[in-house]
Amino acid sequence: MGPRSGRRPCTRRASSNGCRCPSAAPDRPVPASPYGSHLILHDQLLTVAEISRLRLPHGEFCYLSACATARSGRLPDEAVHIGGAFHLAGFGQVVATLWPVEAATAAEAARLFHTSSRPGSARALHESIRTLRANAPLLPSRWAGHIHIGP
Repeated sequence: MGPRSGRRPCTRRASSNGCRCPSAAPDRPVPASPYGSHLILHDQLLTVAEISRLRLPHGEFCYLSACATARSGRLPDEAVHIGGAFHLAGFGQVVATLWPVEAATAAEAARLFHTSSRPGSARALHESIRTLRANAPLLPSRWAGHIHIGP
């Protein structure tokens, strides 16, 4: 793995310690109430409302490859979503998805991201998406859903 590997998984207990959140608990968007959208952790649910109330001054980076972690309720431009909640909680940079991405594509995007030679998560994501797009230029559903939140 590249320079972004070796991060502790984000669990309920670790999230309050400012961990780096590398991926992927399954998520459940709740369109009628975006604050009720949640990640399904191994020990319980973690809602957008709970995430956004955390204060993680040492949060650095969170990669959310689960389905639609940057999608909110009924309005497409709402900022109430799982990715935004992690950013609000203190993670300076977050990678999330706008819609459900196939598991194989999500895994490939994560592999490309974590092995990227580009410095910074925004540049690494850009390089990863360019590679995915080059492999399937006529299928934007495979490469256009990932976004970077933060500087």
